Parts: sequence; C-alpha cells; structure tokens
Amino acid sequence: MCKNKVELTNQVNKVRKLLAEKKKLEAQIKDIKEDITEYVLAKGVPGGKNNTSRIVYGEDFKVSYLTSVEHPLDTDKVKAFLGDRLPEFQTEKISNKLDIR
Repeated sequence: MCKNKVELTNQVNKVRKLLAEKKKLEAQIKDIKEDITEYVLAKGVPGGKNNTSRIVYGEDFKVSYLTSVEHPLDTDKVKAFLGDRLPEFQTEKISNKLDIR
C-alpha cells in the first residue's frame, strides 16, 4: 500500500507507463499474428476433424489455425417471440483460433 500521495503518484505513473507499453506490445503482437495467419492459410496443410484447420510444423513449434462453427442462441429475439421454446432456434457463429506451441 502506498504510504503517501507521492508514492501514490509514482505508482499511478508507473501503471500509466506500463499500460502504454502494453498497448504498443499488443498492437505488435496483433500484427505478427496476422502475418503468421496469412502464412498458415497460404502454406499450411489441412488437419483436424473434417480438415477444418491448417497446420504448419517448425523445428520447435507447431502453428495451427482452426475454423469452428458454433450455433449460439440469440436469446433476446427468440425469447421475445417464443418464450420458453428457445432450444429450438439457433444462430450460426464462425470463429477462428490461432495456436502457437
């Protein structure tokens, strides 16, 4: 715990500096992941169930890009229309996952 306002000010400034650095690093990571994704989609081999992923193996890593389809409910719309009959209706959701090991 900070003992006085000077320490508090120092801690607040440290947090602000680290958050700014974190934002820059996250932007760099996002750009790098986009480059990796483009490579994997272009040159990866099909894999996974029903060939729904692309995989690239390196000497000490494996990169996979998985496309999955989900069917979550749009509960507000369906509930307003049907009440308790929600499980009968679903919307499609497609997501992608990049995994680097």
